[in-house]
Amino acid sequence: MISNESLQAIHIFFPDPWPKKKHHKRRLISPDFLFSITRKLKPSGYLHIVTDWMDYGFEIYNCLMTNSDLVTNGVEQKDIIYQRPSTKFEKKAIDKGHLIKDFVVFKKNP
Repeated sequence: MISNESLQAIHIFFPDPWPKKKHHKRRLISPDFLFSITRKLKPSGYLHIVTDWMDYGFEIYNCLMTNSDLVTNGVEQKDIIYQRPSTKFEKKAIDKGHLIKDFVVFKKNP
């Protein structure tokens, strides 16, 4: 329902990590999902994903790096991260001692 190349940014904060290995197939971030949403970004638009689960973070990183339409340079990442609102999930994660990992990638210009 969203037109291709119509979004400047997509933010996904603390997607469910489905921590049990048998449930990993239910995780939101996958190569197919990233391919679908990358088409919705304008050139130079960005995708911002945040997680506090390190194993999911590695999986997210690998998915992002295999998508040839995404790059890590563009707008200053720190500016985007500083504008990110704090969520109740982030507060719970910090209380548990989890590290918060932000991923910011940009859609390549044609």
